[in-house]
Amino acid sequence: MAERLRHWRRAWKPLAASFILSLALVWLSSCSTQPLPNVVLISIDTLRPDRLGCYGGPRPTSPAIDELAKIGILFQNAFTPSPWTVPGHASMLTGMYPSSLSSNPVDFRMYRQGRLLSSMLQDAGFDTGAVTGGGFVSSKLGVSEGFDFFKDEGTAEDAVEWIRQREERPFFLFFHTFEVHAPFTDKRFAKEADAGTLAGIYQDKKLGEIHHRVACEAAELTASEKEYLVALYDGGIARADEMVAELIHSLKSRRLFDRTIVIITSDHGEEFWEHTGRGAFHGHSLYNELLRVPLIWLDPEIPHGQVSDQPVSILDIVPTLVSRLDLEEEGPFDGLDIGPILEGHTEESIRRRFLFGEAVYTGPIRYSVRSIAAKLIRTPEPAKQIGPKKSCLPVKAPAENELFLREDPGEITNRFAEYPDLAKELQIHLHRHIERPVKIRNSQETIDQETIKKLRSLGYLN
Repeated sequence: MAERLRHWRRAWKPLAASFILSLALVWLSSCSTQPLPNVVLISIDTLRPDRLGCYGGPRPTSPAIDELAKIGILFQNAFTPSPWTVPGHASMLTGMYPSSLSSNPVDFRMYRQGRLLSSMLQDAGFDTGAVTGGGFVSSKLGVSEGFDFFKDEGTAEDAVEWIRQREERPFFLFFHTFEVHAPFTDKRFAKEADAGTLAGIYQDKKLGEIHHRVACEAAELTASEKEYLVALYDGGIARADEMVAELIHSLKSRRLFDRTIVIITSDHGEEFWEHTGRGAFHGHSLYNELLRVPLIWLDPEIPHGQVSDQPVSILDIVPTLVSRLDLEEEGPFDGLDIGPILEGHTEESIRRRFLFGEAVYTGPIRYSVRSIAAKLIRTPEPAKQIGPKKSCLPVKAPAENELFLREDPGEITNRFAEYPDLAKELQIHLHRHIERPVKIRNSQETIDQETIKKLRSLGYLN
């Protein structure tokens, strides 16, 4: 009996060791393979950062976004490459400049010219869904590529319902809204303002003759009338903020928030009489009121509550996600991986980068280049007007070259003649950008009647 027991022990010893080793390997494997986070990208069309509370806005327009900014990273100097919707969103969703997608700044095929983030994540095993405001962000223009679910002119409730149906696989949700785009219909901040000649400016969610005078004809307005229009714009922000709150609540209620990357941004801003005398208007210039956008990034793996002043772009969203999610994508990307900034590092290569502006929708063709020191806007032919919005022309350009120093964020004083060396340096970089070789197809997509109707309601077509 004793001999048999000793034999059993000798036989069991290596088996036990092997079994324990197998368990250890399984445990280590499970520990090292963390589930991929979900991704929620929220684009609030036409949103200026300076009207949000977290960016110093004067009204309580954005309590939900403000709270998210406290636990994420807020970028003070985030920019879009274009002042209108198609190239702005095409860049946001591909990581490429509009001119890398088309040589035509008014090309509606830009979404089809690059590989969209949705396709990248779909190929990586993500469930992909989108709810958009339609129009220039519609399935008919190709934005739906790579999405398992896509709804034009959808609501936050549609997005919440889609999140509710998610199960085990990681998901990507792209949510876009026109709530901050004219026509502005939320009057919560405008009730006490004196509307004057702007009374009834927006009826039944339509742009009418009054808006046309303000946006296209640069009508003279009183200070109270201007304040009334801005108050309507702020009401749109408040409504969009409520949508953000709905989405975040749905994530938290399903215990998904702590494993979801949430990005809040915009495709471009809006002018309120800063440079061309027009209100509630965009697509026509490359000044900061149109190119500076909000960018707030929440990531389960980054330190909370950061504010960064480093220059970033909506071009950076795709390459940064590709890196953070370890996707097998090689680009090409015009944007940069800003992961080091998310992790709290100062990245000199990013701080000293050059950011370019291009692809205006109407008015004279313009280009811009921004460095750590200054910004140059180049208008080669100030008298030559482009774009389909003929009744909003001409849009005047004050000079062929405008140079604004970093200390002048409002871009008030043109210092081109005073700083020739700085201007020349920026001109060289801008020339290299414009003349760089890119492989694109020159094309102009035709638009169906339903999309034309939507674009007219947003003021893009007459």
